[in-house]
Amino acid sequence: MAAGHGGVLIAGAGFAGLEAALALRSLTHGRVHVRLLAPANVFTYVPASVIEPFQDADWAQIPLTSLARRGGFTLVKGMLGVVEPQEAAIITTDGRRLGYDALIVAVGARRRTWLRGADVTFRGTEDVRAYRRLVDDVGRLAGGGAVVHLAIVVPSGPAWSLPAYELALLTARHLDVRGAGSGVRITVVTAEEQPLSIFGSAAGAAMTHQLATAGVRLRAGTVVRSRIGGELVLASGERIDADRVVTMAALSGPEVPGLPATPLGFLPVETDGRVPHTEGVLGAGDATDFPVKQGGVACQQAAIMLGHPVDPIPFEPRLRGQVWSGADTRFIRSDLAGGRDESDGVVSEHEPLWWPPGKVAGRHLTPALEGARGDLVDLAPEGPGRTP
Repeated sequence: MAAGHGGVLIAGAGFAGLEAALALRSLTHGRVHVRLLAPANVFTYVPASVIEPFQDADWAQIPLTSLARRGGFTLVKGMLGVVEPQEAAIITTDGRRLGYDALIVAVGARRRTWLRGADVTFRGTEDVRAYRRLVDDVGRLAGGGAVVHLAIVVPSGPAWSLPAYELALLTARHLDVRGAGSGVRITVVTAEEQPLSIFGSAAGAAMTHQLATAGVRLRAGTVVRSRIGGELVLASGERIDADRVVTMAALSGPEVPGLPATPLGFLPVETDGRVPHTEGVLGAGDATDFPVKQGGVACQQAAIMLGHPVDPIPFEPRLRGQVWSGADTRFIRSDLAGGRDESDGVVSEHEPLWWPPGKVAGRHLTPALEGARGDLVDLAPEGPGRTP
């Protein structure tokens, strides 16, 4: 593909999009013009949303201008509307036309509600206040002598379940510190056969033990069908007590007009990031149908498309996660091959399993965030443990 004036256009300013922009600078030594299409002026550190109901996280939003200066890319305000692969161009939602030599689609997944009657569907930052109010309400009831059943539900289908377990652990600790823990029965109900099943059996066993130690009940391999009054109705027909219900969001793909999509709306990609039968377009992150979100691999492919020789990035798909509980931090890692889990994973209770040890592991983004946050607060893993 011959390079033109468009350079690389990256649609989306989440973890995958920013990792892609920063990686391209490193791969091509700044020789490629990179534009990042972003809907807002700040990068929201979504993983912080699980601790925000319990303490302030001043570093949860970072100006994109700071990251752009560090990464040498150009910010373009807007959202992806339509892709015209034959024209090597996109149309933004406000009608602007932008050309490209290579396009990386990293617009993320859609997070949607799914259980009628749930008190809160926790999608991230936008639901922090609602969850805080719910926890305060539960704490008041328990403090008055009531027994309150709080259910945190992970749906079937595509979902990122780690925040559900973090919310359960953080909530249990928060209520215990305030003397209300004995009156609240917290249960995690998950469609997974075991907690964090995508990370392997070692992570599942460790999380099961951690929940039990914190007094959190677990119902794994359990699908919730509906809520009726103060009960959850399971697919088996069984009912369980649930005075308050919090669900994690169900995920679906962005269904970008002009590009192929799976039945669930995700962007199909090959292991090198290419969108099949669509010249010059790659995908990265939660928008794609690949379970490992490799922004760096998509960047390498984009650089090659533009005619720049780069040092190869070995395709070693790995899942990495940090578990914040308010008392400690655990690191979990699973090595994947071909999109399938072929290991039992690795769990470390204190020592990082990668470096730098960010909540979301990004070879280029993690150190950039560390620099961009300036004097805000430390992003170190032990931060969530400082519960007021």
